[in-house]
Amino acid sequence: MITGVIYHHSNAVPLIGANLPTPNEFNFYFTVVIAQKEAYHLTGNHLCTGSLITRKHVLTSAECLTGHATVSLKVIAGSTSVLAPSHEMYDIAEKMTYAQWFIQQGNNKLPGAAKNAFSNICILELDVRDTGIRHVEISYGSDSQTPGNGAIAIGWGPCQESTCPMSPQLSFMKILSKTDCEMRYKLQEIKFKVPPGHLCIVDDRHGAVAVKGDFGGPVLSAMNQLIGILVGTGPMPKPHSQYPNPINLVLPLNSYAEFIADNTIDNELSPLIN
Repeated sequence: MITGVIYHHSNAVPLIGANLPTPNEFNFYFTVVIAQKEAYHLTGNHLCTGSLITRKHVLTSAECLTGHATVSLKVIAGSTSVLAPSHEMYDIAEKMTYAQWFIQQGNNKLPGAAKNAFSNICILELDVRDTGIRHVEISYGSDSQTPGNGAIAIGWGPCQESTCPMSPQLSFMKILSKTDCEMRYKLQEIKFKVPPGHLCIVDDRHGAVAVKGDFGGPVLSAMNQLIGILVGTGPMPKPHSQYPNPINLVLPLNSYAEFIADNTIDNELSPLIN
């Protein structure tokens, strides 16, 4: 758990309602698991979610991988089912977190409070020349982050009574302004400040909320361009029914263009940028 940013792992309503992706709609959707000799299990070894941003690089959360050596991890191509025979499992060749990269640029340390909030992002290079999978297009434009705009979040949701989701699901979210986000908590008499550099998104219709294994997962614009990653939620009162529309926190990518470019240098496989 990262100090300085509120991350609440919840077993409330799953991230998504009943919106299932169509086959091959989101082939760039990947999951990171602890490697096991037998079959993949969402319970126990599912760590986080990611997006394929080149033909061999996955963007995900740094926090959810803390304490795990890359040799103990596998990355699975997702889309509609992680168990589908056509979905490959990959080893990780290299991992680069934003904090590591920032220091390598000659900086002594991350600035102030940003050292925690802004470092929760990393890139995994898969041990393969080319996955052959179409990767997602990245948008660094601020227009897609305008409050009131729609956003699409993709995640698994929690296990229920030992039954775990095998397919990712969609949630159609709305981007909130910082003022609106904090006001929603104030009306519930809950003190909450949006972490610097983060966005709030909410599903007012279904009350969808990210759970631990969803962190690092993609948040897309209405044009299906990657604009950020899920990194947590705001405070989750108990019982959860007292706060039916929880806030999901997103780390937008507009501050990470140089980091992503430096760690995906390959003219043939470079990210699609808008």
